[in-house]
Amino acid sequence: MTYIGARSRAPGSAIASSRTWRRTIAVLLDYMNFFGGAYENHIRASLDQKSRELGVNLIIFFGRDLYEPHFACPAHNAIFDLIHPDRVDGVIAISGVLTSSCGAERLPAFLERYQPLPLCSVGVPVAGVPSLLVDNDLGINNVIRHLVSVHGHRRIVFVSGPAQSPESQTRLRAYHDAVKAIGLPAAPELIVEGRFTQRGGYLAIEELLNVYLPQFSGILEDYWGRNGIHFHSEYLGAATLLLAFAGFVGDAARKGFRRFWIGVLVVSVLWSLGGFTPFYHIVYALVPGTKFFRAPSTMLMVVALATAVLAALGTERALAGGLTRRYLVGWVIAGLVIALLAISGAFTSIAHAIAASFPFDREAVIDANKGAVALGGLRSFHECAIICGCAIG
Repeated sequence: MTYIGARSRAPGSAIASSRTWRRTIAVLLDYMNFFGGAYENHIRASLDQKSRELGVNLIIFFGRDLYEPHFACPAHNAIFDLIHPDRVDGVIAISGVLTSSCGAERLPAFLERYQPLPLCSVGVPVAGVPSLLVDNDLGINNVIRHLVSVHGHRRIVFVSGPAQSPESQTRLRAYHDAVKAIGLPAAPELIVEGRFTQRGGYLAIEELLNVYLPQFSGILEDYWGRNGIHFHSEYLGAATLLLAFAGFVGDAARKGFRRFWIGVLVVSVLWSLGGFTPFYHIVYALVPGTKFFRAPSTMLMVVALATAVLAALGTERALAGGLTRRYLVGWVIAGLVIALLAISGAFTSIAHAIAASFPFDREAVIDANKGAVALGGLRSFHECAIICGCAIG
Protein backbone atom coordinates (compact mmCIF):
# COMPACT_ATOMS: atom_id res chain seq x y z
CA MET A 1 0.00 0.00 0.00
CA THR A 2 1.44 3.38 -0.98
CA TYR A 3 0.31 6.33 1.13
CA ILE A 4 0.74 9.82 -0.29
CA GLY A 5 -0.13 12.78 1.91
CA ALA A 6 -1.42 12.77 5.49
CA ARG A 7 -5.06 12.26 6.39
CA SER A 8 -6.33 14.76 8.95
CA ARG A 9 -8.31 13.87 12.02
CA ALA A 10 -12.07 13.80 11.81
CA PRO A 11 -13.76 17.21 11.79
CA GLY A 12 -14.57 18.44 15.26
CA SER A 13 -11.59 16.84 16.96
CA ALA A 14 -9.22 19.05 18.95
CA ILE A 15 -6.35 18.37 16.58
CA ALA A 16 -8.38 18.99 13.44
CA SER A 17 -9.95 22.23 14.65
CA SER A 18 -7.09 24.32 13.32
CA ARG A 19 -6.57 22.37 10.10
CA THR A 20 -8.30 22.21 6.75
CA TRP A 21 -10.04 18.90 6.10
CA ARG A 22 -8.47 16.98 3.19
CA ARG A 23 -10.39 14.33 1.31
CA THR A 24 -8.73 10.95 0.80
CA ILE A 25 -9.05 8.88 -2.37
CA ALA A 26 -8.27 5.14 -2.53
CA VAL A 27 -6.87 3.65 -5.74
CA LEU A 28 -7.04 -0.09 -6.48
CA LEU A 29 -4.23 -1.61 -8.59
CA ASP A 30 -3.00 -5.11 -9.34
CA TYR A 31 0.79 -4.59 -9.18
CA MET A 32 2.92 -1.62 -8.33
CA ASN A 33 5.90 -1.73 -10.65
CA PHE A 34 8.23 1.12 -9.66
CA PHE A 35 10.78 0.06 -12.27
CA GLY A 36 10.90 0.23 -16.06
CA GLY A 37 8.05 2.69 -16.63
CA ALA A 38 5.24 0.11 -16.52
CA TYR A 39 1.56 0.99 -16.97
CA GLU A 40 0.85 0.97 -13.24
CA ASN A 41 3.81 3.26 -12.61
CA HIS A 42 2.46 5.86 -15.03
CA ILE A 43 -0.98 5.61 -13.42
CA ARG A 44 0.50 6.16 -9.97
CA ALA A 45 2.60 9.13 -11.09
CA SER A 46 -0.35 10.82 -12.85
CA LEU A 47 -2.71 10.37 -9.91
CA ASP A 48 -0.02 11.56 -7.51
CA GLN A 49 0.48 14.75 -9.51
CA LYS A 50 -3.24 15.47 -9.78
CA SER A 51 -3.90 14.77 -6.10
CA ARG A 52 -1.23 17.30 -5.14
CA GLU A 53 -2.78 19.89 -7.46
CA LEU A 54 -6.23 19.33 -5.92
CA GLY A 55 -4.98 19.12 -2.35
CA VAL A 56 -6.32 15.62 -1.62
CA ASN A 57 -4.69 12.60 -0.04
CA LEU A 58 -4.04 9.51 -2.14
CA ILE A 59 -3.80 5.95 -0.84
CA ILE A 60 -2.83 3.31 -3.41
CA PHE A 61 -3.79 -0.25 -2.56
CA PHE A 62 -1.96 -2.73 -4.75
CA GLY A 63 -2.72 -6.44 -4.59
CA ARG A 64 -3.09 -8.80 -7.55
CA ASP A 65 -5.54 -9.44 -10.37
CA LEU A 66 -8.96 -10.14 -8.93
CA TYR A 67 -9.47 -13.90 -8.58
CA GLU A 68 -6.14 -14.64 -10.25
CA PRO A 69 -5.45 -18.43 -10.11
CA HIS A 70 -2.29 -18.02 -8.04
CA PHE A 71 -1.69 -19.49 -4.60
CA ALA A 72 -0.73 -16.08 -3.16
CA CYS A 73 -3.61 -14.11 -4.70
CA PRO A 74 -6.08 -14.22 -1.74
CA ALA A 75 -3.41 -13.05 0.68
CA HIS A 76 -2.42 -10.09 -1.51
CA ASN A 77 -5.98 -9.05 -2.31
CA ALA A 78 -6.97 -9.04 1.36
CA ILE A 79 -5.60 -5.49 1.37
CA PHE A 80 -8.67 -4.38 -0.60
CA ASP A 81 -10.80 -5.21 2.46
CA LEU A 82 -9.09 -2.41 4.40
CA ILE A 83 -10.97 0.25 2.43
CA HIS A 84 -13.83 1.65 4.52
CA PRO A 85 -15.92 4.87 4.53
CA ASP A 86 -14.35 5.95 7.82
CA ARG A 87 -10.91 5.92 6.17
CA VAL A 88 -11.46 7.17 2.62
CA ASP A 89 -13.87 9.44 0.75
CA GLY A 90 -13.88 7.76 -2.66
CA VAL A 91 -12.51 4.81 -4.65
CA ILE A 92 -10.86 4.64 -8.08
CA ALA A 93 -10.59 1.10 -9.46
CA ILE A 94 -8.07 0.60 -12.28
CA SER A 95 -10.37 -2.07 -13.66
CA GLY A 96 -8.48 -2.71 -16.87
CA VAL A 97 -5.71 -4.47 -14.97
CA LEU A 98 -7.78 -5.86 -12.10
CA THR A 99 -9.92 -7.92 -14.48
CA SER A 100 -7.12 -9.56 -16.49
CA SER A 101 -7.91 -12.96 -14.96
CA CYS A 102 -11.60 -12.85 -14.07
CA GLY A 103 -13.13 -10.72 -16.83
CA ALA A 104 -15.59 -7.84 -16.42
CA GLU A 105 -18.49 -10.01 -15.20
CA ARG A 106 -17.20 -10.35 -11.62
CA LEU A 107 -16.15 -6.71 -11.21
CA PRO A 108 -19.54 -5.17 -10.23
CA ALA A 109 -20.00 -7.63 -7.37
CA PHE A 110 -16.49 -6.87 -6.14
CA LEU A 111 -17.08 -3.10 -6.17
CA GLU A 112 -20.39 -3.37 -4.27
CA ARG A 113 -18.44 -3.76 -1.02
CA TYR A 114 -17.46 -0.08 -1.25
CA GLN A 115 -20.99 1.33 -1.31
CA PRO A 116 -21.96 4.06 -0.48
CA LEU A 117 -18.56 5.56 -1.33
CA PRO A 118 -18.27 7.39 -4.67
CA LEU A 119 -16.72 5.00 -7.21
CA CYS A 120 -14.94 5.39 -10.53
CA SER A 121 -13.81 2.63 -12.88
CA VAL A 122 -10.85 3.13 -15.24
CA GLY A 123 -10.58 0.85 -18.26
CA VAL A 124 -13.76 -1.24 -17.95
CA PRO A 125 -17.36 0.07 -17.99
CA VAL A 126 -19.44 -0.76 -14.92
CA ALA A 127 -23.19 -0.15 -14.86
CA GLY A 128 -24.11 2.66 -12.46
CA VAL A 129 -20.48 3.65 -11.92
CA PRO A 130 -18.75 6.57 -13.70
CA SER A 131 -16.25 4.89 -16.03
CA LEU A 132 -13.23 6.31 -17.83
CA LEU A 133 -12.51 4.30 -20.97
CA VAL A 134 -9.67 4.23 -23.49
CA ASP A 135 -10.58 4.33 -27.19
CA ASN A 136 -8.71 1.11 -28.00
CA ASP A 137 -10.25 0.87 -31.47
CA LEU A 138 -8.88 4.25 -32.54
CA GLY A 139 -5.50 3.63 -30.93
CA ILE A 140 -4.93 0.22 -32.56
CA ASN A 141 -6.17 1.48 -35.92
CA ASN A 142 -3.74 4.43 -35.82
CA VAL A 143 -0.83 2.18 -34.84
CA ILE A 144 -1.51 -0.28 -37.66
CA ARG A 145 -1.85 2.47 -40.25
CA HIS A 146 1.36 4.12 -39.02
CA LEU A 147 3.34 0.89 -39.32
CA VAL A 148 2.02 0.33 -42.84
CA SER A 149 2.10 3.84 -44.31
CA VAL A 150 5.20 5.25 -42.58
CA HIS A 151 7.40 2.18 -42.12
CA GLY A 152 6.11 -0.01 -44.94
CA HIS A 153 5.51 -3.09 -42.78
CA ARG A 154 3.08 -5.71 -44.08
CA ARG A 155 3.30 -8.55 -41.56
CA ILE A 156 2.41 -7.06 -38.18
CA VAL A 157 2.49 -9.28 -35.10
CA PHE A 158 -0.12 -8.59 -32.45
CA VAL A 159 0.54 -9.58 -28.82
CA SER A 160 -2.85 -9.77 -27.18
CA GLY A 161 -3.60 -10.02 -23.51
CA PRO A 162 -5.40 -12.83 -21.67
CA ALA A 163 -8.66 -14.07 -23.14
CA GLN A 164 -10.48 -13.00 -19.94
CA SER A 165 -9.30 -9.38 -20.14
CA PRO A 166 -12.01 -7.11 -21.61
CA GLU A 167 -9.51 -4.47 -22.78
CA SER A 168 -7.18 -6.99 -24.42
CA GLN A 169 -10.03 -8.58 -26.35
CA THR A 170 -11.22 -5.16 -27.50
CA ARG A 171 -7.73 -4.43 -28.81
CA LEU A 172 -7.57 -7.82 -30.53
CA ARG A 173 -10.88 -7.17 -32.25
CA ALA A 174 -9.62 -3.73 -33.30
CA TYR A 175 -6.47 -5.33 -34.74
CA HIS A 176 -8.55 -7.68 -36.91
CA ASP A 177 -10.71 -4.79 -38.12
CA ALA A 178 -7.69 -2.58 -38.88
CA VAL A 179 -5.71 -5.11 -40.92
CA LYS A 180 -8.86 -6.16 -42.76
CA ALA A 181 -9.64 -2.55 -43.68
CA ILE A 182 -6.13 -2.07 -45.08
CA GLY A 183 -6.20 -5.40 -46.92
CA LEU A 184 -3.50 -7.16 -44.88
CA PRO A 185 -3.69 -10.80 -43.76
CA ALA A 186 -4.58 -11.51 -40.13
CA ALA A 187 -2.73 -14.83 -40.14
CA PRO A 188 -3.06 -16.90 -36.94
CA GLU A 189 0.72 -17.14 -36.58
CA LEU A 190 0.88 -13.33 -36.31
CA ILE A 191 -1.29 -13.27 -33.19
CA VAL A 192 0.27 -14.25 -29.87
CA GLU A 193 -1.50 -14.34 -26.52
CA GLY A 194 0.62 -12.54 -23.98
CA ARG A 195 0.03 -12.48 -20.26
CA PHE A 196 -0.33 -9.63 -17.77
CA THR A 197 0.69 -11.89 -14.90
CA GLN A 198 4.01 -13.11 -13.57
CA ARG A 199 3.98 -16.37 -15.53
CA GLY A 200 4.45 -14.32 -18.68
CA GLY A 201 7.89 -13.37 -17.42
CA TYR A 202 9.12 -16.78 -16.37
CA LEU A 203 12.10 -18.32 -18.09
CA ALA A 204 10.31 -21.12 -19.94
CA ILE A 205 11.83 -24.45 -18.97
CA GLU A 206 12.62 -25.31 -22.59
CA GLU A 207 14.67 -22.13 -22.94
CA LEU A 208 17.39 -23.41 -20.61
CA LEU A 209 19.06 -25.01 -23.63
CA ASN A 210 19.51 -21.50 -25.04
CA VAL A 211 22.41 -20.90 -22.66
CA TYR A 212 24.43 -23.21 -24.95
CA LEU A 213 22.40 -23.20 -28.17
CA PRO A 214 20.67 -19.80 -28.46
CA GLN A 215 18.88 -20.73 -31.68
CA PHE A 216 16.89 -23.53 -30.06
CA SER A 217 13.80 -21.47 -29.20
CA GLY A 218 14.47 -19.00 -32.01
CA ILE A 219 15.94 -15.50 -32.04
CA LEU A 220 13.76 -12.38 -32.43
CA GLU A 221 11.16 -13.02 -35.18
CA ASP A 222 12.03 -16.74 -35.19
CA TYR A 223 11.08 -17.17 -31.53
CA TRP A 224 8.47 -19.89 -31.07
CA GLY A 225 8.27 -20.13 -27.27
CA ARG A 226 5.42 -19.51 -24.89
CA ASN A 227 6.38 -16.04 -23.62
CA GLY A 228 5.05 -14.03 -26.56
CA ILE A 229 7.71 -11.29 -26.42
CA HIS A 230 11.35 -12.40 -26.44
CA PHE A 231 13.83 -9.68 -27.38
CA HIS A 232 16.69 -10.95 -25.23
CA SER A 233 18.95 -14.00 -25.32
CA GLU A 234 19.79 -16.50 -22.59
CA TYR A 235 23.03 -17.42 -24.36
CA LEU A 236 26.06 -17.61 -22.05
CA GLY A 237 28.57 -19.11 -24.50
CA ALA A 238 29.85 -22.64 -25.00
CA ALA A 239 33.39 -21.71 -23.93
CA THR A 240 32.08 -19.84 -20.89
CA LEU A 241 30.05 -22.86 -19.78
CA LEU A 242 33.04 -25.18 -20.30
CA LEU A 243 35.22 -22.99 -18.09
CA ALA A 244 32.44 -22.36 -15.54
CA PHE A 245 31.93 -26.07 -14.89
CA ALA A 246 35.71 -26.40 -14.58
CA GLY A 247 35.49 -23.80 -11.82
CA PHE A 248 33.28 -26.07 -9.71
CA VAL A 249 36.43 -27.70 -8.32
CA GLY A 250 39.92 -26.42 -7.70
CA ASP A 251 42.14 -24.80 -5.11
CA ALA A 252 41.09 -25.69 -1.55
CA ALA A 253 41.98 -22.16 -0.43
CA ARG A 254 38.98 -20.82 -2.38
CA LYS A 255 36.56 -23.53 -1.35
CA GLY A 256 34.19 -21.17 0.49
CA PHE A 257 34.27 -18.58 -2.29
CA ARG A 258 33.57 -21.27 -4.89
CA ARG A 259 30.69 -22.79 -2.93
CA PHE A 260 29.10 -19.36 -2.49
CA TRP A 261 28.99 -18.70 -6.24
CA ILE A 262 27.81 -22.21 -7.01
CA GLY A 263 24.97 -21.59 -4.57
CA VAL A 264 24.19 -18.24 -6.22
CA LEU A 265 24.09 -19.96 -9.61
CA VAL A 266 21.72 -22.71 -8.48
CA VAL A 267 19.35 -20.34 -6.66
CA SER A 268 19.24 -17.80 -9.51
CA VAL A 269 18.52 -20.50 -12.12
CA LEU A 270 15.65 -21.89 -10.04
CA TRP A 271 14.38 -18.36 -9.36
CA SER A 272 14.39 -17.45 -13.06
CA LEU A 273 12.28 -20.52 -13.86
CA GLY A 274 9.49 -19.06 -11.73
CA GLY A 275 6.39 -21.19 -11.41
CA PHE A 276 7.87 -24.05 -13.43
CA THR A 277 9.42 -25.32 -10.17
CA PRO A 278 8.07 -25.35 -6.58
CA PHE A 279 11.12 -23.32 -5.53
CA TYR A 280 9.57 -20.02 -6.59
CA HIS A 281 6.75 -20.47 -4.08
CA ILE A 282 9.37 -20.38 -1.33
CA VAL A 283 10.99 -17.28 -2.83
CA TYR A 284 7.64 -15.55 -3.19
CA ALA A 285 6.72 -16.25 0.41
CA LEU A 286 10.06 -15.35 2.02
CA VAL A 287 11.87 -12.74 -0.10
CA PRO A 288 10.58 -9.17 0.48
CA GLY A 289 9.59 -7.28 -2.66
CA THR A 290 9.23 -10.34 -4.91
CA LYS A 291 5.63 -9.44 -5.75
CA PHE A 292 6.79 -6.15 -7.28
CA PHE A 293 8.51 -7.94 -10.17
CA ARG A 294 6.51 -9.40 -13.04
CA ALA A 295 9.42 -11.22 -14.65
CA PRO A 296 11.44 -13.71 -12.58
CA SER A 297 13.50 -14.31 -15.72
CA THR A 298 15.33 -11.06 -14.95
CA MET A 299 17.32 -13.20 -12.51
CA LEU A 300 19.24 -14.35 -15.59
CA MET A 301 21.45 -11.34 -14.90
CA VAL A 302 22.54 -13.00 -11.66
CA VAL A 303 22.91 -16.33 -13.49
CA ALA A 304 25.29 -14.64 -15.93
CA LEU A 305 27.23 -13.01 -13.10
CA ALA A 306 27.69 -16.29 -11.21
CA THR A 307 28.65 -18.07 -14.43
CA ALA A 308 31.26 -15.41 -15.19
CA VAL A 309 32.82 -15.72 -11.72
CA LEU A 310 32.97 -19.52 -11.98
CA ALA A 311 34.39 -19.23 -15.52
CA ALA A 312 37.14 -17.02 -14.12
CA LEU A 313 37.96 -19.72 -11.57
CA GLY A 314 37.90 -22.30 -14.35
CA THR A 315 40.24 -20.15 -16.45
CA GLU A 316 42.73 -19.98 -13.58
CA ARG A 317 42.55 -23.74 -13.28
CA ALA A 318 43.06 -24.15 -17.04
CA LEU A 319 46.09 -21.85 -17.06
CA ALA A 320 47.55 -23.85 -14.20
CA GLY A 321 47.13 -27.05 -16.25
CA GLY A 322 44.45 -28.41 -13.94
CA LEU A 323 41.92 -29.49 -16.60
CA THR A 324 42.09 -33.23 -17.25
CA ARG A 325 42.04 -34.69 -20.74
CA ARG A 326 38.97 -36.71 -19.75
CA TYR A 327 37.06 -33.51 -18.87
CA LEU A 328 38.01 -31.79 -22.13
CA VAL A 329 37.28 -34.81 -24.33
CA GLY A 330 33.93 -35.16 -22.56
CA TRP A 331 32.99 -31.62 -23.58
CA VAL A 332 34.03 -32.26 -27.17
CA ILE A 333 31.87 -35.39 -27.29
CA ALA A 334 28.92 -33.58 -25.69
CA GLY A 335 29.25 -30.71 -28.17
CA LEU A 336 29.42 -33.15 -31.08
CA VAL A 337 26.29 -34.98 -29.90
CA ILE A 338 24.37 -31.70 -29.59
CA ALA A 339 25.55 -30.63 -33.04
CA LEU A 340 24.42 -33.93 -34.57
CA LEU A 341 21.03 -33.64 -32.87
CA ALA A 342 20.69 -30.11 -34.24
CA ILE A 343 21.65 -31.12 -37.78
CA SER A 344 19.42 -34.21 -37.78
CA GLY A 345 16.34 -32.20 -36.81
CA ALA A 346 15.94 -33.84 -33.41
CA PHE A 347 15.72 -30.46 -31.66
CA THR A 348 13.12 -29.35 -34.18
CA SER A 349 11.02 -32.42 -33.32
CA ILE A 350 11.42 -31.64 -29.62
CA ALA A 351 10.29 -28.07 -30.29
CA HIS A 352 7.17 -29.32 -32.09
CA ALA A 353 6.36 -31.60 -29.16
CA ILE A 354 6.72 -28.74 -26.67
CA ALA A 355 4.74 -26.26 -28.76
CA ALA A 356 1.88 -28.72 -29.20
CA SER A 357 0.61 -27.70 -25.75
CA PHE A 358 0.59 -23.97 -26.55
CA PRO A 359 -2.72 -22.16 -27.20
CA PHE A 360 -1.31 -20.80 -30.49
CA ASP A 361 0.18 -22.31 -33.63
CA ARG A 362 3.99 -22.25 -33.90
CA GLU A 363 4.56 -25.06 -36.42
CA ALA A 364 5.65 -22.86 -39.34
CA VAL A 365 8.01 -20.77 -37.19
CA ILE A 366 9.65 -23.89 -35.75
CA ASP A 367 10.19 -25.40 -39.20
CA ALA A 368 11.66 -22.14 -40.51
CA ASN A 369 14.08 -22.11 -37.55
CA LYS A 370 15.53 -25.56 -38.34
CA GLY A 371 18.49 -24.24 -40.36
CA ALA A 372 19.46 -21.74 -37.67
CA VAL A 373 19.42 -24.51 -35.04
CA ALA A 374 21.72 -26.68 -37.15
CA LEU A 375 24.14 -23.81 -37.76
CA GLY A 376 24.08 -22.88 -34.08
CA GLY A 377 24.87 -26.44 -33.04
CA LEU A 378 27.91 -26.51 -35.32
CA ARG A 379 29.08 -23.10 -34.11
CA SER A 380 28.90 -24.08 -30.43
CA PHE A 381 30.67 -27.37 -31.15
CA HIS A 382 33.51 -25.58 -32.94
CA GLU A 383 33.84 -23.21 -30.00
CA CYS A 384 34.15 -26.12 -27.57
CA ALA A 385 36.57 -27.96 -29.83
CA ILE A 386 38.87 -24.92 -30.16
CA ILE A 387 38.95 -24.27 -26.40
CA CYS A 388 39.58 -27.95 -25.62
CA GLY A 389 42.26 -28.18 -28.30
CA CYS A 390 44.09 -25.18 -26.85
CA ALA A 391 43.86 -26.59 -23.32
CA ILE A 392 45.12 -30.03 -24.37
CA GLY A 393 47.88 -28.56 -26.51
